[in-house]
Amino acid sequence: MIRKPLCAAALLALSQLCFAEDYVDAGYASIKSKDDQSGLKFSGSGFALNGRIDLQDLKAAPFFFTAGFQSASIKNTDLGITLTEDVKGYNLGTGYAWMPSEPSEVDFSVTYAHSDGDLSAPGFGSASATSDGVVVALGGHAWLNDTFKLYGEVGYDNFSHKTTGFEFNAGLEAEIAKSFRLFVEYDYSSDKTTSTSPSDTVKTDVIAGGLKIPFGGRR
Repeated sequence: MIRKPLCAAALLALSQLCFAEDYVDAGYASIKSKDDQSGLKFSGSGFALNGRIDLQDLKAAPFFFTAGFQSASIKNTDLGITLTEDVKGYNLGTGYAWMPSEPSEVDFSVTYAHSDGDLSAPGFGSASATSDGVVVALGGHAWLNDTFKLYGEVGYDNFSHKTTGFEFNAGLEAEIAKSFRLFVEYDYSSDKTTSTSPSDTVKTDVIAGGLKIPFGGRR
């Protein structure tokens, strides 16, 4: 069975949206994934380290670059044995941001993602798969007050093994101090693979949380 590694879904969901600033962040996620063809349901957890740097102040040059590393492990016991999928990946992206008003922002990004996945079961060995692809996304945020920020993003992904799909996420960020913030986020993705017969769709739900350290930019 060829399953697209979780780079576009669970792994990229760990890359928390950040706007108009340089930053580093770290996140932890609870992951649930369902394979429609086999009916198998996987659950587990993962973590990520991410960063962003702007070329200049947003008003001067609204282009930015992002990078991240993600790792996740999910399991299934429906067949009476433990199936384990371990995935590690990285992503590199660039984007353009503009501000319709001072406390809000709209963001367009293009991200390349790579992941290596390993599916194993005791007594049955393991199978490996590599996935590469691109995610194109449109996002935005708005500060509700001096402490809380709402953000969201919708994206389309195109990956190896003739896999395409969409993703959506929304989250809330809280500024605890000028150099320390907390965030919580929900992500949903649906990806269809047509290289198999019949085609297969994997749906993934992710609830993530973590911290971000901003060190530059507009906010």
